[in-house]
Amino acid sequence: MTTLDRHTASRIDHLLDAQAIAARLHEALPGSAGTRLAGARLHQSRRRISNKTERDGAPFLDLAYALDMADDRGRTSTRWCSLQACTQGRSAELSRAGGIHLADLDVVLRPLEDDPALHQAAAFIDAAQVHAAVARWCDAPVD
Repeated sequence: MTTLDRHTASRIDHLLDAQAIAARLHEALPGSAGTRLAGARLHQSRRRISNKTERDGAPFLDLAYALDMADDRGRTSTRWCSLQACTQGRSAELSRAGGIHLADLDVVLRPLEDDPALHQAAAFIDAAQVHAAVARWCDAPVD
């Protein structure tokens, strides 16, 4: 394990602060034009930093955010997105595999619907079982 330098530690603190970063994420998300940011929450974070991670410029911080957006009529919807932060400016390379490169933050932003892992999920998730589980959780029929 490596000791974090001040810049990296400050960067992590900034990326973990949903309120501080929400406006930047909102403006970068496709389909957010015509909406205003109504709230933001960080739901999950995972950090892995080592000498090898720093040396190779690999992603070291994975974050999941929920952004609440309101339209002109005041209706609110939630957009989920993930962020991967890299070291040494390597996010540009990572974004070539998909995602939105935010160079100023050295991160790759992915709206949930564009997350590469979700495209594989359909191969092993049975839609009927998910539908039945959601109906049980909601204690009501689900259309």
